[in-house]
Amino acid sequence: YRTLFQQSADAVFILDLQARHVEVNQRATEMLGYSHEELLQLSAKDISAEVAQSTNVFSKLISGEVLQTYERVFRRKDGSLVDVEPHVTLLRDEDGQPFRIQSIVRDISERKRVEEALRKSQSLLNETQRITKVGGWELDLITNKLTGTDEVYQIHGVTKDYDPGNATQDIQFYTPEDQIKISEALKRAVEEGVPYNLELQFITAQGLKLWVRTIGQAERREGKISRIFGNIMDITE
Repeated sequence: YRTLFQQSADAVFILDLQARHVEVNQRATEMLGYSHEELLQLSAKDISAEVAQSTNVFSKLISGEVLQTYERVFRRKDGSLVDVEPHVTLLRDEDGQPFRIQSIVRDISERKRVEEALRKSQSLLNETQRITKVGGWELDLITNKLTGTDEVYQIHGVTKDYDPGNATQDIQFYTPEDQIKISEALKRAVEEGVPYNLELQFITAQGLKLWVRTIGQAERREGKISRIFGNIMDITE
């Protein structure tokens, strides 16, 4: 256990039932910038940027509640913050009585940074689509699942509860004279990989008549057409 404890890629804290550090591994000192001796003089409250939540977690654990992995923020020695994901378990003695708390803590700062960058990128994409009235979509031919971005739903005049997986149902949004055109274009794209670029008449779920430009192209995987993807633009104006 000592070998696993010291070589763990995650920080490991052993605490008493008052949440004071009894032992910590090298990764814990690297994560927080304290020496081994300094950390042993501190408690979980001293390194937590969310003291009340930290106290609540240990109280629940000692009372017998099974805890899932959760997210917290720790404060380093230099005052900077680090996003972490602790996994806390209660250690028991030979008589089954709780006597220590083990907290295995993973640094998730990079993951949180990527998630935030992705969120901002998605927000920018949504705003761009809203302004330009362009929505993106794809039809996975392996799973036969059709998905679309927010603007696709906006153009159709439907909510996110709408299931776009029924191609026949989706085609009904086009005017009768243009349903044949889009049906034939999709069929050729799926069967032969032929791309299309059409301007068609469209009727939203609220009955609003639009002109849309719809573009589709095929992607092959191992010689077979695996998906059709493209975009739809409101070009009424």
